[in-house]
Amino acid sequence: MYAHSENTEGRRHPLQEHLQTVARLAADLAKNFQAESWGYVAGLLHDLGKSQPGFQAYLEDCQNHPGKMIRGPDHSSAGAVLAAQQYWEGLAFLLAGHHGGLPDPTNLKQRLGEKSNDPIIQDVLRQAGRIVSLPECPPLPTMKSPQVELFLRLLFSALVDADYLDTEAHFDHGRSQLRYRSVNMEALAESFWKEQGKLSGHDQSSVNLARHEIYQFCLTAAECPSGIFRLTVPTGGGKTLSGMAFALQHALTYQKHRIIVALYQHHRSDGPGLRSIFGDENILEHHSAINPREDEDHFVQQ
Repeated sequence: MYAHSENTEGRRHPLQEHLQTVARLAADLAKNFQAESWGYVAGLLHDLGKSQPGFQAYLEDCQNHPGKMIRGPDHSSAGAVLAAQQYWEGLAFLLAGHHGGLPDPTNLKQRLGEKSNDPIIQDVLRQAGRIVSLPECPPLPTMKSPQVELFLRLLFSALVDADYLDTEAHFDHGRSQLRYRSVNMEALAESFWKEQGKLSGHDQSSVNLARHEIYQFCLTAAECPSGIFRLTVPTGGGKTLSGMAFALQHALTYQKHRIIVALYQHHRSDGPGLRSIFGDENILEHHSAINPREDEDHFVQQ
C-alpha cells in the first residue's frame, strides 16, 4: 500500500512509512506544548483511509495518466472515525480537516455519523491494526474550554506541518533538506549583540543616552519569569531593538524556540533592520503588504 505516487526517482511512498514518519515528526513538534503522545497518535491515523482499495486504484490511475485531473476518494474520514471511537473526539477534528481545515462541530458530528456506517470505512478500521501498531489512548491534560480550543489548534498545526514535511521529503528531497539548518537562538542572539554593540551607548546625545538606558532596562527585565510585560516608550525611543533584545535574552534564559514580532504596520527600525541583522533565511515576514508572487524568495511553495 502506498501514500503517494512515484517521485522523480521512480519511488512510490509506502503508506506505513509515511504514517510512522508523520507520527514521529508530529510528536516532536507537539512535545513543545506537552502533547507528544497525542501528536504521535494523530500522525499514525491521519492517512489511514489511504489503505482502502479505492485510494490505491486512484494512485495507480494518477501514475498511468499523469496529465489527467483526478479527484481521489475520501481518505481522512477513516482516521477521524477511529479517533472518535477509540481515542478522543477532539482528535477527530484534526484528522477530518488535515487538508481542508478544521470542520465546525455540527458538520463533523454529521460526517462521523454517516461515515461510521460506511462499509469502506468499517473495512479500513478492521484492518487498521495490521497497518500500524495502535498505541493506548494517552491521558488528556486538564483543560478548560478555551484551552482545549488552543490545544487542538496547536496539535493541528503540528500534524499538518509533519504531513507536509514528509510529503515534501518524498517528492523533493533536495528542498526538504534546506529546512534543516544548524542556526539556533544562540547564533541569532550573537548576531544581534554584535550589531547592537556598534550602536548602543556610543553617542552621548540625550536621545541616545535614553535609548541606551531603555535597552539596558529591557535586558534586565528579560531575566524575570515568563509572563506579560509592558514597555511604554515615546516614538524614537528604540522600542524595536530594545524589545528584540528583551525577547532574545528571555528566549535564551527560558529555552524558548521562537520569537514572534507583531507590528501595527510594515516597519523598519531606525537602526539596522531586523532582516539585515538576522538574515533573510531566519525571518518569516507575513502581513497584508506581502505578495507571495512578488516576493517568492521568502516563501516556500508546497
